[in-house]
Amino acid sequence: MAAIEEMGSRRVARTPQGDSGVLRSRSPGLSRMRAATLLIACFAAACGSTKVYPPGPYGAGVGATVENLQVYDLDGEPFLLGEQYGSSTPVVIIYLAASWCFTCGPEIAWLNEQATARPELAAYVVVLQNEDFETPQSEDGRRFRDGYDARIPVLVDTDRRFEPLLLSAAIPLNILVRTDRMEIMHRSEGFDSGLLDEAIQTVLEE
Repeated sequence: MAAIEEMGSRRVARTPQGDSGVLRSRSPGLSRMRAATLLIACFAAACGSTKVYPPGPYGAGVGATVENLQVYDLDGEPFLLGEQYGSSTPVVIIYLAASWCFTCGPEIAWLNEQATARPELAAYVVVLQNEDFETPQSEDGRRFRDGYDARIPVLVDTDRRFEPLLLSAAIPLNILVRTDRMEIMHRSEGFDSGLLDEAIQTVLEE
C-alpha cells in the first residue's frame, strides 16, 4: 500500500518500491484553479438563466406592456408582478378592488373556482383603497380576504403603484395579462364571466 509523504507544497503517494515506484501528486494550486473555474461556470450558468423583464415603454391599455410593479402581501412582504413573466402559467388576471367593494363577491367566488380548476390561469386581487378611500394596509387586505373567502392571493397597494392601471375605469377592474410578454390583453369593469372566459380562451389559442 502506498504511503503518503509531504514534499514541499505537494502531497506525494510513494509505493513500497521506493523512489522507483509510481508517484501521484496533488497540487493545491491546481485544485484551487479548478474550484475557481467551476465557481465561475456555475455563476455564468445562473446569470444566463435570469429572465430580463420586457423593456418599456409601459402602459395600462390593451396591447401595452405592463410595468413590473411592486405590491405587498398580507404579511408585508413585497411581490413583483414580474415574477409571473415567462412562468408556466400563460394567463394572469389582476383584479383591482377595494375593501369597500360591495359587489366583489360573485367574481371572487368565480376566480377561486377558475384558479383551482385551470392550471393555465393565475389570479391575484390587488386592494387599492380602504373603506375611507385611502391607501390600504395589510388589515384592509385581510378584511377583504375574510369577507369574501378569497382563496387566491390578496395583495395590498400600499405604495399606490397599481392605481395608475385604472386609467379612467371604476373599481372593480379586471386586467388580463399574457405572461410570455407581459402584455395586457383585456380590460373590463365589473364582472362578466362569459366575457372573461372568452378573453382567456383567445390568449390560449394564439
